[in-house]
Amino acid sequence: MYDEIIEDGIRKERERYIESIKDRICFLASAHHGGDDCEFFQDLKKGSYNVCFFVRFFRRPRPAREPDAAPDGDRWVVRVPLAPCLAIEPWEKVATEIATMQFVASHTTIPVPKVHAYSTSREPGAHEVAFYMILEYVQGKTLDELGVNFKKGTPEHLRNSINSQLADVYIQLSRLKFPAIGRLVPLLNGSVRVGRAPFSTAMNQYQLEVGGVPDMIENASKLFERSRANCENEADARRRLYFLHQFSDLVRTGWIQSDLDSGPFVLAHGGLQRWNMLFSDDFKLLAVIDWEWAQTVPLQLFLPPLFLSGSSIWSLGYFYERCADRLRGFCSVVKKAEKVKHGGEAPFSRLWRNLSQNGGILISMALQYPPNIEDAMYGHLNIMLHARISTRDDRIRQFIDQDPGRRDLVARKVATWNLYDAEMKRLGVVKP
Repeated sequence: MYDEIIEDGIRKERERYIESIKDRICFLASAHHGGDDCEFFQDLKKGSYNVCFFVRFFRRPRPAREPDAAPDGDRWVVRVPLAPCLAIEPWEKVATEIATMQFVASHTTIPVPKVHAYSTSREPGAHEVAFYMILEYVQGKTLDELGVNFKKGTPEHLRNSINSQLADVYIQLSRLKFPAIGRLVPLLNGSVRVGRAPFSTAMNQYQLEVGGVPDMIENASKLFERSRANCENEADARRRLYFLHQFSDLVRTGWIQSDLDSGPFVLAHGGLQRWNMLFSDDFKLLAVIDWEWAQTVPLQLFLPPLFLSGSSIWSLGYFYERCADRLRGFCSVVKKAEKVKHGGEAPFSRLWRNLSQNGGILISMALQYPPNIEDAMYGHLNIMLHARISTRDDRIRQFIDQDPGRRDLVARKVATWNLYDAEMKRLGVVKP
């Protein structure tokens, strides 16, 4: 649950920022293409953290007698970080994303858009845009645009094709091993090192709302305590606090594998979804995009693509076995592909089988995105810990009554929500 007052301010700042740069984009692109004229050939696309402009250049030389000549030259994507939406420096985000893309392109056969130019400057140049990347335009479609719906069912031959291509991506990423956890940063000699703390969409949101850089277990507790927008009433606060403690105990006692703490650590995309892979009309993978949250992780956080189950974490929590069965199908494809390519089973493939059997996938996902903890705990994990869901209300009451500090925290959360709700009404902020 986001702080809508902060989100409303960010949305307005984002729109102002886009307006301030969009007239400079063609000038910027032309400066990297020998001064050639260009134009936008499709509408811009706004994501949560970037805006993409699509430009194409006129053929060179552009005939003077044909001022309206149709462009037929290169097509580029100018991708600009949305500074108001970021808790880290935009230039830092560009640097790590470029380093990751170039490393993946040079060490794997995973299709990644070619980088034509980029800037990590902290000051705008003559084109008035300080930080950006310019990529080749890949003429492809997302799985959604191709009408693939894993939830409603996908023809077997199509599912097999997509699974095998994704398996190849995961196998290749898993073989990129590093001595530490973090994000890749470029070095002057063209290589990379792990040099920055891990970062994710969840950590970005956390810092925007409450500040600080927490570790993965602590951030859930701090976010609960400090956020003013995550509990709407007393029952909500009691339930969320209970599930948070249950989750913390479960992680510490049943999930952590200390033998994996020392590595090796593998490169994860950090946000692979239906919308950041581009396919041809015959479902050949053309490009994996959006590497901004890529980081090296322990194997326990190297997760299979949840979207293959056709489910959100909420439905995974409630219909775990059905969803996990679909993910097991993908794990089988990975196992077979790894055996063919490298003569054995990948360590992460064995780990995935165990995670799918004991709810570990839910735990791993919730660790990376703490707002999902309640959804993760509400269904499958709760049943796994306590056979009778009907006793949940009694357990919550006993948990709160055990510690006066918990009752005080619940009261503070309710009071904070009331102030926040009144402030939203005063400002005219409406939940989207």
